[in-house]
Amino acid sequence: MIDPEKYMSGFYTWLGKEDYSRIPIFMTGFGDIFYYRNLGNGEYDISLLDIHYRDISVCTYTLEDFLKNYIVSENVKKEILRKELFEEAKKSKGILKKEEIYFFAPALIAGGAEELKYVDKGDAAVHHEILFQWGT
Repeated sequence: MIDPEKYMSGFYTWLGKEDYSRIPIFMTGFGDIFYYRNLGNGEYDISLLDIHYRDISVCTYTLEDFLKNYIVSENVKKEILRKELFEEAKKSKGILKKEEIYFFAPALIAGGAEELKYVDKGDAAVHHEILFQWGT
């Protein structure tokens, strides 16, 4: 879980505008952001901003489904959370401090790969900004 206020500015940069109907709520160990998206009329979803591949996808249409089913599914652990690589990075690079993520150097967008030899760790907000700038 993250403090939404800490990441809202950078998150809205990725979205292209300030939109308070979208609130970042969770971040993966590799910096991707799960966020609440108010669709109006009592409808909402939980979506994912993949900062590495510049993609947005809808995960679930309720927080309950997100917590009870989505985030604990083996496929999500493997593909989205990169659990195996996360565990390798934790052993190699150390446990993340508050506000840190593991990242790829070079970035995936710049030819890096999802392999331990390309993983480092650092400040999440700074890395979000760097990845955004590389893609513009």
